[in-house]
Amino acid sequence: MKTAAYLSIVLHAHLPYVRHPEHTDSIEERWLFEAVRESYLPLLRMLSARRAPEHTGRIALSISPTLIAMLDDPLLRGRCARHLERVALLADRLVKQTAGDARWHPLARFYQNLSETNLVTWRSYDNGNLVDAWIDAERRGVIELLTTTATHAFLPIWKRHPETIRRQVEVGVAVFQRRMGREPAGLWLPECGYYPGLESFLGDCGIRYFLLESHGLLHAHPRPPRGVFAPVVCPNGVTAFGRDPESSKQVWSAQVGYPGDVDYREYYRDIGSTLPRESLVEIFPDADIQPSTGFKMHRITGVTEDKEPYHPGRASEKARQHAVDFLHKKHEQARRVDDGGDVPPMFLAPYDAELFGHWWFEGPLFLEALLKLTDAGGPIAMITPSDYLARHPGGVEAVPSASTWGAKGYHDVWLNDTTSWMYPHLFRAAERAIQLEAEASPKLPAPIRDRLIAQAHSELMLAQSSDWPFMLNTGSHVEYAEKRIRDHLARFYWLADALARGEVDERKLSALETVDRLFTV
Repeated sequence: MKTAAYLSIVLHAHLPYVRHPEHTDSIEERWLFEAVRESYLPLLRMLSARRAPEHTGRIALSISPTLIAMLDDPLLRGRCARHLERVALLADRLVKQTAGDARWHPLARFYQNLSETNLVTWRSYDNGNLVDAWIDAERRGVIELLTTTATHAFLPIWKRHPETIRRQVEVGVAVFQRRMGREPAGLWLPECGYYPGLESFLGDCGIRYFLLESHGLLHAHPRPPRGVFAPVVCPNGVTAFGRDPESSKQVWSAQVGYPGDVDYREYYRDIGSTLPRESLVEIFPDADIQPSTGFKMHRITGVTEDKEPYHPGRASEKARQHAVDFLHKKHEQARRVDDGGDVPPMFLAPYDAELFGHWWFEGPLFLEALLKLTDAGGPIAMITPSDYLARHPGGVEAVPSASTWGAKGYHDVWLNDTTSWMYPHLFRAAERAIQLEAEASPKLPAPIRDRLIAQAHSELMLAQSSDWPFMLNTGSHVEYAEKRIRDHLARFYWLADALARGEVDERKLSALETVDRLFTV
């Protein structure tokens, strides 16, 4: 059957670097453990049986360097395993507590099986070596891996500090090369943040393509004749793909998106808020502050506070139906936008990886159904951006417009009255960072000097993460975000001053290297 359109689903797996060896249990480290349990393990299971060429549908996955560092860290992997074991223990208790309750016992058994499956999956990947599992999936030909910047800095804000942008891109590419064993073809711009000229840093590092929000192409100069349905080639030869608004709406929209279906699992009703706190603390020591367990017993039901029990089988069937509907709508859309050219339209559908499983519990089932449906042939072919470039090299030349995929489409989420205080401090530190090597005292032995410089750059890059202003803007984890910015800047200046004086407390340097082991694991 002739291909009517290409569908390219690109997932972005990213979390801010959170590692607290100074604490036995850290609430913020739970962000990683929950993403592993609810998104990364289900997605890997979904891909585990797929092999090319018999399975033709492919997706792409961007893995941030901070996430790679955390997934490779022995301390965090050990703590993640402990978390999975705790969840399994709670599931066993729920099964016993609900015995004889026809309404809730089947769900308790469902979570018991799921928790045991997660532990088996984790252990099967060399006790949590998930990065190698993604690499294996790429070697089997079922996904394409791409990178992003070192610590997910929002690059447009750094336009007047090119050295910062260059380091963020170069380190992101270098981490990918070292860990994946090859050069990345694509780079996910953090928050899809772009300004004209940014592509020069990508081209210098060998990047062939990047992804944009829709208006990045729709407002390009000159305006591309096919809009977002074909990539454009920037003046330096790097290709830009634009997000398809309809694909975004079908999944992301709070009003009409699939995740809001009445049969899907209700996200906000965690059983941890109803269990006796003293019994929950026995398993999760931080439950006094964070009672989330991941066990949610209700379905969305509708716009009502009276929620019905979740039915996994019914939700699974609904995910398959939505996959069929999604592809049907893509076919209809292809008919509408087809301009009669030789190249089918390209529908780029980028999403946060954590949407699938964590936020939308049935998301991995939806993706699995999409892949199986396209394996069977049909008018929609699921490919990756590199697949597209291999089939259709070249393209219309244009300069994309400044854009992001944040609210309002530009910089508001990361630069506003709530976040503006941080940038003068970050900019001054970035200017100081340019002089680190020139300021280094000749009294310092070369190994100590190099360690100071490397750690100073790591601390500054950690302070530049887009996650901190995002948290400040949304009002979530505000104290933690502010502390991270101030702590990393304080550590940066201590390291820079020690470098300039030629006097350093090696115990403190080692302590900083232990706490912030970024890119050294």
